[in-house]
Amino acid sequence: MSETWPEYLRRITRGQTQAQIAQQIGVGRLSVNHWLHGRTRPKAETAITVAQVYRRSPLEALLAAAYLEPTDLGGSVAMPLSLRDQPAHAIAEELLRRLTALEHLEATETLIRVDDELRGSHQE
Repeated sequence: MSETWPEYLRRITRGQTQAQIAQQIGVGRLSVNHWLHGRTRPKAETAITVAQVYRRSPLEALLAAAYLEPTDLGGSVAMPLSLRDQPAHAIAEELLRRLTALEHLEATETLIRVDDELRGSHQE
């Protein structure tokens, strides 16, 4: 069985008060109260905002809020709950990918700066 919206919200907010949750996502405390007690669910856009604020997958939030079913995504969906759920090699590979991209970006910015400086010195 899938996680319900109230279960999802409790899990990702880790004991925050309703007022704290409401303030972080920009809604009223009463809305959060209704969500936590299963009286209502957020609009799809708000579910996505909740996911973004708490650094979660928007798909995870839409599944929990029942806007999507796992079958809508072509089968079952396995979503890791945290980095602790990831194997060390996957984290290392992602870190390497990001560092390589950062180095490429820095090298590109350096080349652009040098090119601008050279063009400036030829115009004088």
